[in-house]
Amino acid sequence: MAAVLVGAALLWQAHRWYAEGRPERYLAIVLIALLVESIVYPSQAAVPVGPFRIPALGGTIRLHDLLVVVGVLAAAWSRPIPVRLTGVGVAWMLSFAWMVTACVIGLLSGNPINVIMFQMGSVAGLFGGYLLTSSCDPRRVAALFRRRWVLPLGVFVSFAALNQASDQPLEFFGTGVGTISVDTASVFMAAALMVVVIQWGSFRRDRAALYAAAPLALCPLAIEQRATLLAAIAAWFVVLAFVLFPTFKQRMVIRRSELAFGAAVVFGALLAVALVSLSDDEGSLPLAAYYEQTFETESQRLSAQARIESLGVGLEQWRSSPVFGLGLGEQYTVVRPGRDVPVVVATFDNVAMDLLVRSGAVGLVLVVIALSLSIAEGIRSWRAHHDRPSAVLAPAATAILVGLIAKAGVESILEKGKLALVLGLTAGLISATVRNRRQDVSYLHGPTEPAGLDGAREHTWI
Repeated sequence: MAAVLVGAALLWQAHRWYAEGRPERYLAIVLIALLVESIVYPSQAAVPVGPFRIPALGGTIRLHDLLVVVGVLAAAWSRPIPVRLTGVGVAWMLSFAWMVTACVIGLLSGNPINVIMFQMGSVAGLFGGYLLTSSCDPRRVAALFRRRWVLPLGVFVSFAALNQASDQPLEFFGTGVGTISVDTASVFMAAALMVVVIQWGSFRRDRAALYAAAPLALCPLAIEQRATLLAAIAAWFVVLAFVLFPTFKQRMVIRRSELAFGAAVVFGALLAVALVSLSDDEGSLPLAAYYEQTFETESQRLSAQARIESLGVGLEQWRSSPVFGLGLGEQYTVVRPGRDVPVVVATFDNVAMDLLVRSGAVGLVLVVIALSLSIAEGIRSWRAHHDRPSAVLAPAATAILVGLIAKAGVESILEKGKLALVLGLTAGLISATVRNRRQDVSYLHGPTEPAGLDGAREHTWI
């Protein structure tokens, strides 16, 4: 009863914020819940039944997924009929509608209900996250990431990364506090990227926030997993590509020379460490042990082999229903390399193959179209947006989106509730810049402060 009353009160408050045209306040609650869960329970599998994993309908629902559902209901309550549609929004809504169809197919096929609920939770987080941020004002979202909440988070991640690198990592309170998992490393990296890029475009740059974001950006190095490292490299490569755009001088306050100097300092420090290490007879290159542990171990080789074999199994299953798919909750039995016991799993560690099997070719094509349109609109907002905070938000969201897509090629982020939510939130931010770009905004000429937020645009939610 207490949980129902809290949920009703939260729905009412969220409705008020949406009705006032300030959905960013509810978005802040969702982000806080996501970061707190990443700190308290780094591993998704270790979250016990409780405030972060709530019993519902004979199963459980993750707190951040429940918050997303409440936010979507509040948005629909405030404005049942969207006042404006975009091509990106239509593509995402068609993708969601098809995934709901896959859920129905899974139920009719008799797939395990608990597996269907688990997979549908991530689908709700993905598309619900999109709806949450697509209704926000990009300038207010950028203001959220200019605040100093990153300072204590940077201190914690610094400690957790050092603890993770030790031979015997400590875990506090019996929940995993003080460690970093593969999922939370990507969440922290995404937060760091947002903070850094938005600070680069801010007239009142907060150097303390930039320094605090550094350990968040580097925490994927504390995780000896290729998928997490691949996501980080892809995301920062996209940021580098945006830096090389001709519009960089008009969008960013920071100069390319400052970025080049910072990169030279980092490179010089690594070179000095390498020379010192190699001067010893038994010395080796820095990060050589990390590279070997991440890419060359027997477990990593077996993991890569298992993924290749899973793709073959996935293609066989997809051929049985190539158009509509087999529905959510479809499972298969496989013998992992290096093991003799068959296991039953519901993912192929590849989002494209998961979508093919679960929702058929139609579902995969719709999701690819939605993601492609989001990336294209992110680039267009960066090049053509006349509002500086909104333009700066676009490359940050696009870089995170590309990084997660890269990770999705070797790991099914649809099975990871936190990552599915982050993917939806970033895609929604890009859609928010699209609508904001098409409205009448104040043109910025040269290095002047952006206009205030009193004249915020009319609230839309799709």
